Amino acid sequence: MKQGTGLFSLQFVVLISLLFSFYLWDRPVAMVKAQAARMAPTTFDCAVVSEIPLVECQALVAIYQSMDGPHWPDEGPATWLTTTTPCRWAYVTCDQQHITKLQFDFQFWLAEDPGLAGSLPPAIGDLSNLQDFLLDCGAVALGGVPIDCNNRISLPAELGKLIKLRSLTLANDLLTTLPFELVKLTSLQDLDLRNNQFTHLPGGLNQLTTLQTLQLRGNQLTNVPIALGTLINLQWLDLSSNQLTTIPAELGNLTQLEGLLLGANLQLRAPLPQTFIQLKRLTLLGVGQTDLCEPTNLAFQAWLTHVQYLGDQAIRCLKLTVNFSTGAPGSQFAVIGSTFFATDTLTVSINRVPLGSVLLEASGKFSITLSSTEVAAGAYVVTVANPSDDVSAQFRIATDAPLRTPLGASTFALPAGIAYTRFVYLPIVAVLDRQTRSN
Repeated sequence: MKQGTGLFSLQFVVLISLLFSFYLWDRPVAMVKAQAARMAPTTFDCAVVSEIPLVECQALVAIYQSMDGPHWPDEGPATWLTTTTPCRWAYVTCDQQHITKLQFDFQFWLAEDPGLAGSLPPAIGDLSNLQDFLLDCGAVALGGVPIDCNNRISLPAELGKLIKLRSLTLANDLLTTLPFELVKLTSLQDLDLRNNQFTHLPGGLNQLTTLQTLQLRGNQLTNVPIALGTLINLQWLDLSSNQLTTIPAELGNLTQLEGLLLGANLQLRAPLPQTFIQLKRLTLLGVGQTDLCEPTNLAFQAWLTHVQYLGDQAIRCLKLTVNFSTGAPGSQFAVIGSTFFATDTLTVSINRVPLGSVLLEASGKFSITLSSTEVAAGAYVVTVANPSDDVSAQFRIATDAPLRTPLGASTFALPAGIAYTRFVYLPIVAVLDRQTRSN
């Protein structure tokens, strides 16, 4: 007992020592950063700059002043406004005497860092040759534990003037809306809005028909507008980690799509749209942590053979089993269905002859019993259908098969004179039957 108490005391002393060491280290770092921010310049004369146009230099100065540049992390405050070569300032890239990239990919490592502050100034619109703009507050605390940015950056309408922009990243910025003027970005190919606070997609987003990638992961979206189906050049769409409840069939119009991520939408309970079979180029589909399911029809299942799931595979929307594959005339067969949606209206048929409807349990399952007292030997295909899909299972009545013990009162009696006289696999049964009836 004393040995255990001593070990606990030693661990406690070590923990206190580590915490105290962190405190001693953290305080000087914070003080140095604060002192550096006080010493950072706040004004600059762009008349002494020759490597970029005056108006572009002035835009950089306005960004620095409006977005609390002295408190930027890393090397930012140490380089901006301190030399006459803006193309060498942190986060800036130039090409042919113009600013072509601004990449504010910030990492705030200390909890007391203020994060991004202020607003993106209207002068951003004067960077007329900008092709790549990234504003990512990606704050992380010590130890890699994510924390939120402390401030929300406001965006000006002048972003819409950047008509040469091809890539726009506004991630981890607490955004709830975007300027409508972004619809003017007719060259935009990549739009990254990850980890913001959008509850609905910004208006006019569907007008950005040049988009090839659209990242919307980690927002609070509850639905996807059908207008998103007009982004016909989209190749990658990430809607994961939202609050979606439905997936519009119009996403099937995105025929250039190669990757579609829908996972971690915990309230998403629906069949994958049948229109997805139009997505001939889709190779990656993410549905993990959802209740999305696969339609069981042949066309959809054939399409799925060319698609790879990212993470968990979707369950089949309809599952159907028969307890015995064969039985003598007079046998009873139990037909059990599962993973049906509890709100479905189901109908049952045998060899395409309607039998009636089925009551579902709250869990989305059902069980029926078929009696074969008056039927002839042959193959029987039982089909259960909801308004959008169907699934089939088969069994055979044979005089040389065992008599299957009655299970109690039957739900349906099989009609006489409907047996398939040849036992074939389900896909062929359907084809042969149609051919026979058409002849």
